Amino acid sequence: MLYIVAAISDNNIVGVNGELPWRLKNELRWFRMNTVGGAVIMGRKTWDSLPLKPLPGRLNIILTRNPTRKNLPNVIWKHSLKESIRYARAHHSRVYIIGGSAIFKQALAFHCSLLITRVHCTVSDDNECCEFV
Repeated sequence: MLYIVAAISDNNIVGVNGELPWRLKNELRWFRMNTVGGAVIMGRKTWDSLPLKPLPGRLNIILTRNPTRKNLPNVIWKHSLKESIRYARAHHSRVYIIGGSAIFKQALAFHCSLLITRVHCTVSDDNECCEFV
């Protein structure tokens, strides 16, 4: 199965300046519970924003234009989403596309299921963190 996984604010924001605009322990636990044991595909900026690299218990596939990247255990560098999905499917039955927004847009061309968390807040570019209602 191929999934798009995203947490989205009420005004349809998934991130600000390359970071999540919220820190929700339960949402992060849910993300981990659903993705461990599978493959996660992300853009290089999403990779750069991760506080822990690689995400443990998952095959991490990062899309990049830069062909020279440091090899790490459970980390694969690819140049296209199609190539990434093909590689991930050859190694795992569950494949998760986890961002960023440009990768999400490309992924809509593939047959995907959506795993969406709606974060009830409004985010703007100048928010450090959104206000919860």
